[in-house]
Amino acid sequence: MIDTATGKAEEELDFVICQCHKYSNPDHRLNVYLLNDEPELAKTILSALQTYLEKFEADYGVYPYDQFSVVESTEEVGFAFPKMTWIGSQLLHFPFILQTSLPHELLHSWWGNGVFVDYTKGNWCEGFTTFGADYGLISDADKKIYRLKAITSYLDYAHTGKEISLSQFISRGEDRSLQAIGYDKSMMVLVMAEQRVGEKIFKLALKEFYGKFRYRKAAYQDFFSILSLLSGVDFTAFQNFWLYSVGILPKDFVQLDWQNQSNQLVATAEKMALSKIPGQYLPMQLQFTDHSSQILYLKVNAEGTDIQMSPLKLTSQPEFYFFDQDFLLFRDLNENEKPVTFSTAFSATELKLFSNDSELLKAMEIAFPSTKISFTDDTFNLKPDFSIRQIILVDSNHANLIAEISTFLKEKNIFISDDHFSLSDKNFSTKDHSFFTSFKIQQTTIIVFGLGLTQTQLRWLQRWGHYGAKSYVVLNSTGAEAQGLWLEAYKHYFTF
Repeated sequence: MIDTATGKAEEELDFVICQCHKYSNPDHRLNVYLLNDEPELAKTILSALQTYLEKFEADYGVYPYDQFSVVESTEEVGFAFPKMTWIGSQLLHFPFILQTSLPHELLHSWWGNGVFVDYTKGNWCEGFTTFGADYGLISDADKKIYRLKAITSYLDYAHTGKEISLSQFISRGEDRSLQAIGYDKSMMVLVMAEQRVGEKIFKLALKEFYGKFRYRKAAYQDFFSILSLLSGVDFTAFQNFWLYSVGILPKDFVQLDWQNQSNQLVATAEKMALSKIPGQYLPMQLQFTDHSSQILYLKVNAEGTDIQMSPLKLTSQPEFYFFDQDFLLFRDLNENEKPVTFSTAFSATELKLFSNDSELLKAMEIAFPSTKISFTDDTFNLKPDFSIRQIILVDSNHANLIAEISTFLKEKNIFISDDHFSLSDKNFSTKDHSFFTSFKIQQTTIIVFGLGLTQTQLRWLQRWGHYGAKSYVVLNSTGAEAQGLWLEAYKHYFTF
């Protein structure tokens, strides 16, 4: 069968039959099909689609079909097809859809539905789409957080004895470990490749890849062949590990040491790790005793056997250094680098609740049915032992009674009173809002929370469960007003 929009043979055709309200842009190139008459929603979606379409065409090449449609579904689905995406009704009405799922599904028109996937060599299109949409459209500051989340996701879900390689990945289904490989790891491999050749050449390679393989099947190897040709870089060793093997770079595979006698800085590295990233730059930042800092440029040689250090002018004695503090390498993390997120509580077998509200305990037991919850109502004599591994939930009314917790809240500019609290540089009413924030004191994970009055305690707790990847979140009656991660750079101190 021939697609009249492209003149190309189609292996299969997909149809969605529904009774919908249709909205289109002036040239009918973009369409939205909604189950109900919602012109404002359609206008918003069409406007966002137009913006993304223009950007993707500029970045990769002309859109491969004559139309693109967003179709609302009564089922909670999210599928991309040639010429359309089918999205569940609830998801389509969430505000964040405009910055997440919508550009992701549109970009599949280039990766997956424009250049087709040769599944015998692995599904590359999810990693490319994540790189270009979910990751590529956000700010540089948010990209750092996204990279950290991708690494953390892989370490939490996929770094096991059952891990598969990128060349074996086909589809994620409902398996979170497969998503961590086919989406997160794949995206980070592209991040490292981009760092190797530079943004300009990498963008050119993506455009060349699309132009050469549009309406044809392709594999990772086809893209890296183009990237090698344009950059002059041999990616054979890089592909051998990252596409056909499993694993991640080890933590601290590069070490800096200060030699007192010669006043020299010496860099050493694990040879096996270097072989996986030949020619890669290794970002370092030195901090000196006089509080000055300096960027140190290390580079793995082309053979992946040694590292080269840029000349360094020392004004005083170095005190500590940061290694890859922007998470540009797909590597294992030190414990102090890993952000404390709510997922630790959601997967815990036991939680300790510090509160004098017995109704809250009942709500907690319903919200966490498979978790043992111990209850401490003597909140005026709280002296937690932070040296042991445990998770403690503290009602905001009592958070300032524990000195160590009070200190952390002040450091993060979190202030709590009877009628309002401040977090993320904003003030919120305690009546209309709920908040949760997690952090670590020694070995103990602390979660401080406050529940508003406009919803039941159980409802606040159930909604909190959607934010497992966050360190803090502020909720109102309809959504999240603030959310994010507490990031702490890991300091490697020199010994003298």
